[in-house]
Amino acid sequence: MSLQPGPVGEAQGDLDEAFALTGPWEGAGVEAGAAVYALDAAGRILLQLRDDLPGLAGAGLWAPFGGGVEPGETLREAAAREFEEETGLVVSAASLVPYVRALSARPGRPRLYTYLARLPGPADAIRLGEGAGFALWTPRQVREIALSDALAPASLRLADLVEAGALPPLD
Repeated sequence: MSLQPGPVGEAQGDLDEAFALTGPWEGAGVEAGAAVYALDAAGRILLQLRDDLPGLAGAGLWAPFGGGVEPGETLREAAAREFEEETGLVVSAASLVPYVRALSARPGRPRLYTYLARLPGPADAIRLGEGAGFALWTPRQVREIALSDALAPASLRLADLVEAGALPPLD
């Protein structure tokens, strides 16, 4: 699946064009989710193992931490809030780097916007607030795990960027 630049347009605080596009964007709807791919100093990618519950998008699969955008909240604010709620670690909304947008299979929240960030603390400080587990994965390992369908292309692209040393600067 190729990545394409997105159309210009407001996306609750960020321009859509700031995010690479994975897959189709037709019928994206108005509701959005925001998520954070956090990386540690060794270039490992923090992912959440989603709960394996009936009807849950990405159930039993690996995905970045994130969730819904609340009324009056920007995408960055939502991503930072969700990351803190689900990991116990605080990441500054201003430090989040727009990464990829994609469509989700979840009814009611079809637009997914993802950000990149530096992991704001050690992995042993993470206090899981949602999901069945979490792990820091090397790029090679990311290619071998069961990834959430909606964000699998973004996760695999991130693994490639890490290996190539081509990440944007992360605060």
